[in-house]
Amino acid sequence: MSFAHLHVHTEYSLLDGSNKIKECVARVKELGMNSVAITDHGVMYGVIDFYRAAKAAGIKPVLGCEVYVAPGSRFDKEAVGSGDDRYYHLVLLAENDIGYHNLMKIVSRGFTEGYYYKPRVDIEVLQEFHEGIIALSACLAGEVQKNILRGMYEEGKAAALRYQDIFGKGIWYHSLSGLSAGEKSQILYQTPPPESRGSPCRGCGAFFCHYKAALQMCRILSPASGFFFLPPAGNFLPIAAESCHRRVSRFSRHN
Repeated sequence: MSFAHLHVHTEYSLLDGSNKIKECVARVKELGMNSVAITDHGVMYGVIDFYRAAKAAGIKPVLGCEVYVAPGSRFDKEAVGSGDDRYYHLVLLAENDIGYHNLMKIVSRGFTEGYYYKPRVDIEVLQEFHEGIIALSACLAGEVQKNILRGMYEEGKAAALRYQDIFGKGIWYHSLSGLSAGEKSQILYQTPPPESRGSPCRGCGAFFCHYKAALQMCRILSPASGFFFLPPAGNFLPIAAESCHRRVSRFSRHN
């Protein structure tokens, strides 16, 4: 079965990813994969370097971004919650040249019109520039998952239907990164069913996509964010497709 990593952070995801583009592409090539995406947080700074490195290695580059979506209007910059409640995460992938240009417009609007702690966009922007773009439900901070884990099923269902109306009927991929077995099962089993959305549902683990290169020190403190990066036992470069399928299948109810 063919496989591609579609949720990948590079060193351009500041304070979150230190996965080097050339190392990532080399690892994808080593694993025998023929395509890989780049989905940095809120920016497209690494897209050109990623595209050139991937093409040079004979890998198909999938250009994308994990954008921040405001809970209301992108222009609202007061009384919009605190912390992560100021925005949701959403992964967008360019399907074609039109999608690539629309993705650039979406990301630019986040900086020029919606910047509030993060470069945020809103439903209005997504509706205007949706053509040629595939949307994935992102990580635990995605709107669907966040509502489900809070016990707000109807709100999660409404969000899934809203994104489906914007981007068209397709497949929602759910991140399993950093969750307990119970949380993974809760997201997968309470995701709005296919019959209510008009499209199939699949589970996709992002634990293999949210990369950080193996760190030399036991931990690195980032003064700007206060986050500690704790290194894993091994390297957090892309892992083999077989391992990804095996891990996801433990929790997925759809074959």
